[in-house]
Amino acid sequence: MTFATSICRSFYLTDKIRTRLSLPRTLVFSNRKPRLVSTSQAHSSTVYDENSDADCFGTYSVILPEEPYVFGVSHIKPREVPEWIQRPSYAMKRKTTRQGLTREAKVALGGEEEEKLRASSRLARDVRRFCRVSGQGVAGVTTNQIDAAIHEYICSHGAYPSPLLYQGFPKSCCTSVNNVIRTCRPLEDGDLVNIDITVHLNGYHGDTSQTWFVGDVDRPGQLLWEITNKALYAGIQACGPGKPFKGIGKAIHNLVKEPYKGIRLLHIPAIQWAWD
Repeated sequence: MTFATSICRSFYLTDKIRTRLSLPRTLVFSNRKPRLVSTSQAHSSTVYDENSDADCFGTYSVILPEEPYVFGVSHIKPREVPEWIQRPSYAMKRKTTRQGLTREAKVALGGEEEEKLRASSRLARDVRRFCRVSGQGVAGVTTNQIDAAIHEYICSHGAYPSPLLYQGFPKSCCTSVNNVIRTCRPLEDGDLVNIDITVHLNGYHGDTSQTWFVGDVDRPGQLLWEITNKALYAGIQACGPGKPFKGIGKAIHNLVKEPYKGIRLLHIPAIQWAWD
């Protein structure tokens, strides 16, 4: 998972895709595939020129959109959820009025609400563990198969997969492989795969995410995992009663910028590819 995307020499950008990229430039390095480098303006004067280090992102297998490219998600059929499972408001077949959805955002500690929130969070954790022990993040498995397994597991525990139908999203979890949001190709040795899991149980969402190594991952990929994992826990430790939200970002910033001075904090515009 990196900030520069390699492209094969034979890859052809269709007119529709080309219009969504801001004048892409191809850089060629000896014994390397050409790389498609972001041309977006940096949001900070401290961000280095991407062209100067475009060849430092590792040796992972770059993933490109399939041809012909299909925009949107209307061609993707969402998985079925049993009728008896409680759904969040956005997934209800009958739309509820906004007034009927109003509720207090604070959760009273020590009561039923806290226990429900903890229960949904525990289930999300269990789904993540299920992914690990059931071998979902191994070579040969597709992200669509991962989605199917997670969907079945969540529904079998009486919960609703929160991503499903949220703003029209047609899948039950969010996955990203290497440099893109998703892909229909099977996972390969050397991939980094992230699985973002959210469940809706008894009116509360539980959310968790983890990145797995698929086989032998190169050193830049291992370093990326190491830094982001430490940053996660730095952000968690910055949380607490009376602590400002900005403390989370500050803790992560300090963690990344001090021990890992060579790592840049970048704002990257997202390009989200539709599921097949």
